[in-house]
This record gives sequence, C-alpha cells and structure tokens, in this order.
Amino acid sequence: MITTTTTTTSKNSTTIILIKPFQRTNQQQTIHQMATSTDPNKSLLKLNPFQLANAIDTITGSKIANITKLNNGYILLETHNDKQSIALQRAEFLDSIPVKISPHNSTNFSKAVIKTPES
Repeated sequence: MITTTTTTTSKNSTTIILIKPFQRTNQQQTIHQMATSTDPNKSLLKLNPFQLANAIDTITGSKIANITKLNNGYILLETHNDKQSIALQRAEFLDSIPVKISPHNSTNFSKAVIKTPES
C-alpha cells in the first residue's frame, strides 16, 4: 500500500507528490538499513572494518552494496535486494555485539515535484 500526499499551489501551478510506503509489499524494497549497538559498552564503530564486513556477509549470505560508518554511532547498510534487508533486520548480533537493525527513516521513499505551466 502506497500513500500519496498531493499539495497544489495555485500561484505557480506546482504539484508536490510525496510517496511513502507504510506497508511492505513484494514491489517495495527497503534498501537502506541503520545498525546500532544495543550495548552501551560495545560500539560497532570500534569493530575492525574487515570483521564487520565478514559478519554482515555471513548474515546476508552474500556481499551487500555498501557499508558506511556514521559519526552518530550508527552504521548505514545499503543492500542489493529485499532478501538481504530482511536477513539484516532479523539479526540480533554482529560479531558478538548485540545490535538493532531497522530501515532508514528517510532514504527508503521517493519525493517528486511535478511542475505544470500556467494556462
């Protein structure tokens, strides 16, 4: 199910359409995942990058598209397909560190601006 929000301004005839998935279907993919440690004494950022990549590859069964360490303590994971995303979301540990992996709040939906000329 995709929810569409439409905003129209009469001055310059601009229509803004915001499409955001609220329920998962087979067509929608959550490509970007956010991972963080649930143990305050163990940080994912202190993990060796090779250990981290190996742990993620073991969970997903194949290599993912991209792994980025962020300054706020999170790790941004970009997957190739929905199967990898689901496997990551079900994971409870990364290399013996308890983690919570969830879809990214803002990068998994599309925003479009459609402009029409005034008549």
